[in-house]
Amino acid sequence: MAKYYPYIVLETNVKPSLLKYRLYVYNTVKNKAETSILFTSNEFKKVGKSLYQTRSAEIDGSKLGIENIRDCVIIFDLYRLSISGKESLVLNNYIVPDKVESYPSANFSQNTRIPKVKYNEATYMTKVVKEVKAKNTFQLNLSRDRVFQCIDQGCRPGEAKDPFSKIQIEAGLQARLNEPLPNQDLASLCGPAVYFFCLINLSPNNYKLAVKQLWETGVTRIGELEIKPAKDGCVRVKNFYIKDSPKIPPIDWITLASLRESENIALHLKDPSQEVPGITLWTEVTNWFKKSGFKEVETFSFSITGFSPSLVDQLNKYIESGFYVVTLISASILSNGFSSGTRNLPDHWVVWTDKLREANGNPITKELDPDQTLVSLKLFSWGENRQRLGKNISYTNFCKNIFFAIVIKRESF
Repeated sequence: MAKYYPYIVLETNVKPSLLKYRLYVYNTVKNKAETSILFTSNEFKKVGKSLYQTRSAEIDGSKLGIENIRDCVIIFDLYRLSISGKESLVLNNYIVPDKVESYPSANFSQNTRIPKVKYNEATYMTKVVKEVKAKNTFQLNLSRDRVFQCIDQGCRPGEAKDPFSKIQIEAGLQARLNEPLPNQDLASLCGPAVYFFCLINLSPNNYKLAVKQLWETGVTRIGELEIKPAKDGCVRVKNFYIKDSPKIPPIDWITLASLRESENIALHLKDPSQEVPGITLWTEVTNWFKKSGFKEVETFSFSITGFSPSLVDQLNKYIESGFYVVTLISASILSNGFSSGTRNLPDHWVVWTDKLREANGNPITKELDPDQTLVSLKLFSWGENRQRLGKNISYTNFCKNIFFAIVIKRESF
């Protein structure tokens, strides 16, 4: 797997000799730096008019893994030096609105499309603003009364492993905007995951506002859909970690668990490992999409015996017409189908992002023998968007393991 070399291109009218910076790659799930922290001054390379490139960090994709890299963001601090050498922080925890994979080279000339970080002064001797927050994300008003907390020892607000700190949620938000792939991980939250996958991709502004309001107040509204988890449920989570790793990314716990628990009458979702309070019925998922303002939402009725090839052919035609297809399936047909140990029973939600095809990539046609034809499908599930069907899944077997479907127009709102 490739290595990546993230850096910053600063657009400024200040002499680089009067600037100092700190740069690193931050893992929003593990709450740690994944690269050594570059803290240096006078190491800018001029790459254009008023454009200066910092040194690059280095991150090895083969060691960290692509899933972990997608949870990472680039964080940049900028200091302004006075003539006497006194430092003033002018950009604090600036979260770069771009993904780490956008930096395959340390040479700006090979990647001129990366976003520029701007810092300009009215005059060189202007009074420095002490703290300019990252403007590419919503600002979250951190207070002692903030809503989301982990109540495990060592993970409470202000403690070392606090998963819901302001910087971690802001960075996690940017990571999801960079790679719109919410990840349920070890939690039984596949229903909310397919909803938020569609929301991030079709209405990122609604997603950003939902994160902000849930983190601050524990309540948000998307169209006519109110998300309001119980005060003694997922907002006060316990058993959040396995050793040093969260069971689910904190940014996804806030959104996915909140949505799921809003529908629960008696069962509270206090632990990511709880299964029953996280299960989502097809009627609930349908209501989420219809109430939120998604366009042209249509459903295909639930069938415990699975779908016919003719119904699956209709779903393929929706994909061709620019729709997402959300289906309730048996996870047994996936390459890592471990959701609940069931076989040939509905237990997992996925989103089709391409047509169902033959295993060799050719289109499905009516002339094919469904019992002998092996199939493949690119879909969203468990934080990834790729071909996820297991080996040797026949067209017949695939159809028998599709139990319900919702089609949603891929149109922004």
